[in-house]
Amino acid sequence: HAGVNNVIEVGPNAALKTLRSGFAALQSGDTLVIKAGTYTGINNTFGNYGKEKPASGTASRLTTVMSEQPGSVILDGQGERDPLILSSNFVTQLRNGDGVYASDAANYIALKGIEVHNSNNAGMEVRYAHHIKLIDMGSANSGGKYQQENVANAVVNRSQFVTIEGLYTWGYARYPLSIYYSEYVVSRRNTVRVDRFAGTQPVAGYQTYCSRHVRHANNIVLDSDRPEFFLNNIYWGGAFSQAATNCEDLPENIHYQRSISLNNAFSVGDTYATAGKDAVQHQDIVAWDSDTQRFDHGTSDSFISMYNSRGSMKISQSTIGNLRQSGGPLSSNGQAFILASDRAFSINNSIFYQLGEVNGTTINQGGLINCQTSSCSFTDNIFYNFKGAIPSNNAVTPMVRNTTTNPGIRYLPKLDEQSPLRTAGANNTRIGAEVMTYKGRSGTFWGETGFDDETNEPMWPIPNQHVISNAMSQWSFTGPTRNGGPVTTLNGARGHAVSGETLTNYVWSYLGNLPPVFNVHAQGGNNSALLLWDLPPAKALAAISGYRVYSLVNGQKTLVKEINDRRAFSTTIEDLDNSTQYQFVVTSFNGSQESGYAYAAGITPAAKAKPMTPILSVKVND
Repeated sequence: HAGVNNVIEVGPNAALKTLRSGFAALQSGDTLVIKAGTYTGINNTFGNYGKEKPASGTASRLTTVMSEQPGSVILDGQGERDPLILSSNFVTQLRNGDGVYASDAANYIALKGIEVHNSNNAGMEVRYAHHIKLIDMGSANSGGKYQQENVANAVVNRSQFVTIEGLYTWGYARYPLSIYYSEYVVSRRNTVRVDRFAGTQPVAGYQTYCSRHVRHANNIVLDSDRPEFFLNNIYWGGAFSQAATNCEDLPENIHYQRSISLNNAFSVGDTYATAGKDAVQHQDIVAWDSDTQRFDHGTSDSFISMYNSRGSMKISQSTIGNLRQSGGPLSSNGQAFILASDRAFSINNSIFYQLGEVNGTTINQGGLINCQTSSCSFTDNIFYNFKGAIPSNNAVTPMVRNTTTNPGIRYLPKLDEQSPLRTAGANNTRIGAEVMTYKGRSGTFWGETGFDDETNEPMWPIPNQHVISNAMSQWSFTGPTRNGGPVTTLNGARGHAVSGETLTNYVWSYLGNLPPVFNVHAQGGNNSALLLWDLPPAKALAAISGYRVYSLVNGQKTLVKEINDRRAFSTTIEDLDNSTQYQFVVTSFNGSQESGYAYAAGITPAAKAKPMTPILSVKVND
């Protein structure tokens, strides 16, 4: 908050004790810092249709409400109230034109580092507002006390210019994040898990509903893998979904980019928007080890395919693997992995790996696609170890330059540096996903400089991952399971959220290979370079014996040093030439096993300049 005129603190040991008293003292553009602790009661809520909320900021200076440390502040609704609603009383519906906001709207506000637990309904909701930032916010168990029917842990409702960045959600909910009748929304760098839901409505991951101009980038949904705790839902959605009930000519301009679905009971993606203005686009999507819940465990004959496309979809440079279809017939007569109806559907430059994988064996769980449109296109894809029927080339389903070769996947977020897939697609483009750098400059609203640009900033290790894993690990539920199943405990300490693990290591080691070394940095010296890196988490550290440092020239590695100490986190490289640019990578090894690398560290050694003589001016008052 450089340049902020007024910073106000609230908390048990501050002059102001409650959020309501802090809001009363807060002027436009000020910052309210909430001291660490758990806050309950009506005086510690945003909400009641806008009657308790911070003053709106301006385009040049947002009003900010933030926790003392990320994740250190919990607003607990105790199942009886909704602790965080930024709202005004009315806005025109999106379909009738641009939003017209009431005079009491909450606008130009940034919320940072706050967790919302045990809401009665939505965990946190931006309703009828514009220019709102939710940064590093957490939300858990929304609607869980009374098993509410239609709840999400985070909702953007009929709003404009909302940026959600670093969100993490878990526990009870229908959706982790729902964007509803809104526009100019950016959802980036979020990590979510759905643990349980008792309603009949569809369960899904990131949901974009009757909206336009939305970007989802670098998002993760994972470990939503216990469908027995989704008690009554009839339909399933996708990890990256586009619902469309009464949407008229929406959606429009919806993109899902550089995102991961790992170990879920969801399909990959869907769109029901038969009248949408354009295709929902998926690019650089990794979807791995998931059960597509085709049938509703005997209570309905509905199904959801890996891709369920009633509107138009375009999928490119994605990696889809080890997916299975549960609850349906395991034969070639079953439903296809892809349903395309009504509108054009296309997939190009993508990998499909072992569709129909069940307990380590790939079986025939149905054909690749049921194409009911006049245009389905499959170009430059790999279909590896698929036992079902792949349609022959015809006017309805053009199949061009597809292969069945083994793609040799080692890590989910990245292809090997020397992989032929990097240039195997049309016009020497890449086949398969890479989820390595951030798309969109941090903190930007839609339309601001760099909001949808390549940043070249590393995505891994995930920032704030210790806060995310610790929060999710502390959740648990004991109760009934689906279709009269036994009372069972679902523990939140699973997957990445267990002791000795991190979110980054969990994703990168998921295929059983030694993960790369992360946060490798280089500091130049006189004819030397000091390399530093992060120690792996305890789980990964126990599996390695040391590290190898390589110089990298034109993509080729040359071994420079081997370090036989798993606890080492730095080394010095000597005999370098000053004013020469070098690149180094660090791998881990154990016997004959060796990791790949994630990123290279560049450095130009130089003789240190003689430091200037320090000048100290001291004014002494007589």
